[in-house]
Amino acid sequence: MPPKISVLMSVYNGARYLRQALDSILHQSFTDFECLLIDDGSSDQSAEIVAGYADARIHYISDGQNIGLTRRLNEGIEIARGKYIARHDDDDISTAQRFARQVEFLEANQDHLACGSRVAIIDPDGDVIGSKHFALDHSELMDQNLSENQFIHGSLMVRKEALLKVGGYRLFFVYAQDYDLTLRLQEQGKVANLAGPLYALRYSNETISAARAGEQMAYAAHARMAAEKRRMGESDPIESSEVVAPGSVTPPESGNATERLLYLYLRSGHRLKARQCIDQLLAYNERTGLKFRRLLTYLPGPLMSTLVKLYDGVRA
Repeated sequence: MPPKISVLMSVYNGARYLRQALDSILHQSFTDFECLLIDDGSSDQSAEIVAGYADARIHYISDGQNIGLTRRLNEGIEIARGKYIARHDDDDISTAQRFARQVEFLEANQDHLACGSRVAIIDPDGDVIGSKHFALDHSELMDQNLSENQFIHGSLMVRKEALLKVGGYRLFFVYAQDYDLTLRLQEQGKVANLAGPLYALRYSNETISAARAGEQMAYAAHARMAAEKRRMGESDPIESSEVVAPGSVTPPESGNATERLLYLYLRSGHRLKARQCIDQLLAYNERTGLKFRRLLTYLPGPLMSTLVKLYDGVRA
């Protein structure tokens, strides 16, 4: 009998956090799943880490090539045996109740093709430093998702038949393939986010590279434009090859990822980690605002967080 869920994870040099991601999957309260780990040409110890697990639900697939996330995800969809496909990234963590909650929702709401969840944001050490509170129900998401992506890719659980119906991930999208997918799924049926934070998204200098952020924004703009065209009854410019994929995208200025981590550390009361980020940024940009924030890191965490919010509110 096929499993209820196929967990789909593409791995590329994910050794640093892969064990944490796998453990969170294997310790789910809902146990009827297969875990498809498709290695996209890793050169680190990812294969050795997977080999250390004796769980028969893990299926490790590797051909030694690096062909990109989009193609790997489509490969996974084709071989997945589950009724539902649950995405998971190799550096993130799912709560133990995630699969159970999402299956329960989709079984009870047959008109919904997919559901994600609100998420916690964690840093490289696994400390919670923030959260993402997306829109929840389909009616809200129809409008808000077009303005800004309302789903975290790794938190999604989608009916396999729905993925096949929309053609899976479109190869045009080297990045933002998940955003394009949810925009197209919304046109075929309902989608939703569950209110509970069932997934933890990791932020770090490695996972938020400035170059990747720039390209993601460029591809997301194409996904948004295509969705707007479809909603107006016009042809999809991606399908008709009317647009050219973004080439070299000018990345945000150096330190962008560290700036984002600092923002979250200051608001979540992590004084020492905030100070470390500030010291990294001051090494190449001695801004007065950074020096002021560094002074605030010597205050108790809750007070620091409150004053930072007030300070930023005044500046805005």
